[in-house]
Amino acid sequence: MATISFAKSAAVMNISGSFPQTPSIYTSPSSVSFRKVSRVGFSSYSSFNPNQDRNTVAKEMKCRASEDSLVGQAGEKLDEGVAKATELADSAKAKATEDIETTSTKSGELQADAKDIAGSLKDNIAEGTEKATESASKFGEQAKESVLDAGEKAKENATTAWEATKDAAQNIKDAVVGKE
Repeated sequence: MATISFAKSAAVMNISGSFPQTPSIYTSPSSVSFRKVSRVGFSSYSSFNPNQDRNTVAKEMKCRASEDSLVGQAGEKLDEGVAKATELADSAKAKATEDIETTSTKSGELQADAKDIAGSLKDNIAEGTEKATESASKFGEQAKESVLDAGEKAKENATTAWEATKDAAQNIKDAVVGKE
């Protein structure tokens, strides 16, 4: 039995040179040498885990590709947002310009209306002043005429009173002295 075990060990040692060696229960750890296996990756994606299979790597590459497309979509959305913001800013600027022009036009119209109203008021005040002056002069003339009439009547009354007094004095004189 020992020879069979010895023969098996020798056969395993001779054959094991052509395979990558791993520790075996039949060989001692000191007699086993490890060769470094070189790996060459042909994809641009290198995985940190060498035990991943091809499907997992392919899925990760697809995810990265979709992430890149998401970045592209996000960039497009950002560009659309910037375009929309620019469009809104331009429309707001145009609206503000239009509002300023409208306000300016309305202001001019209001100034013209105010000038018309001021002119009309000026004319009305001039007419009112003229009428008041005419009324005052008419009233003054009437008052003057009334005073003159009153003076004439007073003069007439005084003359009449003087005549009556003179006649009364003559009558008294004639009654006292006698008629001549």
